[in-house]
Amino acid sequence: MSPLQHEPKMADLCIDLARAGIPIVIWPMPLTGATAPVTVPGTCLMSVIEFLSGVVLFETAAPGCPLIYPLGPEILDMKSGMAVCAGPEIPLFNLVLGQMAKFYDVPAIAVGLNSDAKIPGIQAAYESMQTGLAAALSGADLLVGIGVLDDNNTMSLSQMVIESEIARMVKRIRRGVTVNDETLMSHLIEKAGPGSHFLGFKETLDGLKSGEVFFPKFSYRNAYDKFFSDGRDEMSVARAEVERLLALPDPDPLPDDVDQELKKILAAADVACADAA
Repeated sequence: MSPLQHEPKMADLCIDLARAGIPIVIWPMPLTGATAPVTVPGTCLMSVIEFLSGVVLFETAAPGCPLIYPLGPEILDMKSGMAVCAGPEIPLFNLVLGQMAKFYDVPAIAVGLNSDAKIPGIQAAYESMQTGLAAALSGADLLVGIGVLDDNNTMSLSQMVIESEIARMVKRIRRGVTVNDETLMSHLIEKAGPGSHFLGFKETLDGLKSGEVFFPKFSYRNAYDKFFSDGRDEMSVARAEVERLLALPDPDPLPDDVDQELKKILAAADVACADAA
């Protein structure tokens, strides 16, 4: 709990989990300008301090327990009073704290593909791309937030489909490029010569099959006039894909005995909560 606190009950429960070998996600969430300094470096320092305090706490209570560092500060919008998860400072947090996670040699979860938009659309897309790309380039091991809107208060299945495309783009960028004789293809440039093309070369087909060039699943790349004649738009395509996926059978249903045991646990928890109330 920023600034510089651990909530006692949650800390006690997490210590029990750590002693059971469950990985603990220590999630500092300082709020720039409110529970953290107003600068990006100051907020990052607050996050590092709070994470390291969790390391001391859990490693003292359960030596050797696995820990995960989320890169999760946010911004306070001084005009609205709302927490902001997708301003341009968020990618900066990801890049700085991603490097600190590498420095401490701990796995990192980055807040990527996040948006403050209330509905799927343009704002959600550009905010998700900037947060997701920076999170990936920070070296984070896991990105969270696909389909999340309104500062993590809303989940949209349509936006999830759109952001699956963004995630594939981000993954391609993170993969980067390898520069060597094979990829430079200087022999093909010489072979093609002036005024020719590379469509007929086997290497071109091989490169396309191996993912050298990104092919979108939902982005539209056909002719301008055809776009309107097809009657396509991003949201209708995303909604159609959601409906298709929801109509599919469960690919991995839980075994009956596991399902029944989970229902018993949930029922017991409901009873315990009712008694406590």
